[in-house]
Amino acid sequence: MTHTLHDPRPVVRCTTTADFLAALPRLTGFTACNSIFVVCFSGSRSGQAVRIDLPETEEPQDSRAILDFISELASDIESSSGLPCALAIVISTDDTFSALGDAPWRRLARRIERRLRRDRVAVRELCVLAADGWVSFLDPRAPRSGRPLSEISASPIAADLEQLGPRPEPLASLGAIPEVDAQRAAEVAAAFAGFAAPDFPAPESDPPLSPGAGNLAHRALAWMKDTAEVTRTLLGEEDLDALCIAELIRCTTDSDRWLVLAMGVLTRPDFPVELGHEHPLGNFIGVPIDLDLDRGLGTARSTQELREMTAAAGWAATCAHGPVDTDGVCRRGMHSPPPGWSIYRLLASICPEFTEHARLPPLQRRLLDALSACPREHRPGLLAFSSWLWWLSGTQTVAQRQLDAALEIDEAHEMSLMLRRLTDQPLYERLIAGLPPSTRSLPHPAADAA
Repeated sequence: MTHTLHDPRPVVRCTTTADFLAALPRLTGFTACNSIFVVCFSGSRSGQAVRIDLPETEEPQDSRAILDFISELASDIESSSGLPCALAIVISTDDTFSALGDAPWRRLARRIERRLRRDRVAVRELCVLAADGWVSFLDPRAPRSGRPLSEISASPIAADLEQLGPRPEPLASLGAIPEVDAQRAAEVAAAFAGFAAPDFPAPESDPPLSPGAGNLAHRALAWMKDTAEVTRTLLGEEDLDALCIAELIRCTTDSDRWLVLAMGVLTRPDFPVELGHEHPLGNFIGVPIDLDLDRGLGTARSTQELREMTAAAGWAATCAHGPVDTDGVCRRGMHSPPPGWSIYRLLASICPEFTEHARLPPLQRRLLDALSACPREHRPGLLAFSSWLWWLSGTQTVAQRQLDAALEIDEAHEMSLMLRRLTDQPLYERLIAGLPPSTRSLPHPAADAA
């Protein structure tokens, strides 16, 4: 199955390396120093772009993983699309030509070129963008002192792109929380304080229940429907008022609501509620955040396959109280989730196949707005949710930065610790669509997708 992502970026025709460097921030969506940008081309059209941290040194032991990643990326994209893949590579650094008397990172560039030539990967461009100049390593007449940066700013491409709006932000600024509005924050805190504590006991203390209005099953479904409404509001276009932000904070401070909110974002708001009608409701209460990962679940490729996988994992047919009713719902008690199930495994199973990436930037902006009004002590869950969205969009660096902020507030925050584990690997499937999981190789260096 190949996913075709809508690309809203304008077509920019570059004829020189200076043109390409002028267009690069628009291709990637941000700027970053001390990075390697890899832009994949199919024919004359650019496709996916990836940012990787520069290694500490140019020595082989520091750069070997990066060479492997770049080569495997080209190979996997070519296998996925069935078309030849060419790479344009930009080394961005705060080093200078003047200090070194030569192009910075020349040895690394030559090592990358040799590796790609050996692996028969076409190199469309290979250049360095330093603090005081630039040069293409494919230009045999390139001056050792570099070319002036003014050639990039003078490119007609630069002038054309200025008409599209402000220059993309530096990577270091992405995901930054806006300045706090004290009055709005006070309103959010007051709204949050007005919420009652959860009205259902822990699964292990549930007494037997009989069907009827007001029992725990009905209250759990009502709670899930409330969370679905929060998801719907979050996915909407209206500004979040103090009550909406307070409800969002409540959802992200409770792991069960966090899970239902995430499932609603990944699928649609009402999908978790529909599962609640079809399966024992205890599957959604007290789900462990993380477990020993020696037994993982495979990757779901569709909603139907997800249903089949969750049923196979114990989401239907049986529970701690015996067989469920004919409609798949246990009305005898709110039992514990199936053994071996966790929020980590659910996210690891579904996230690689998520394709609705166009919905993520508005969500990210709304989460940052909510964070600016969120009391500091309640931020970890909201930061964790925001970091998960950034990781889902392919921006691993911002995701990990926000998790650092959450763990600075609460070093034992379990959801953030789990997400740290999840986001330690870039979401490689965000770049490679259509390959069977067994053919995908995970890269070693941290990478950000554009």
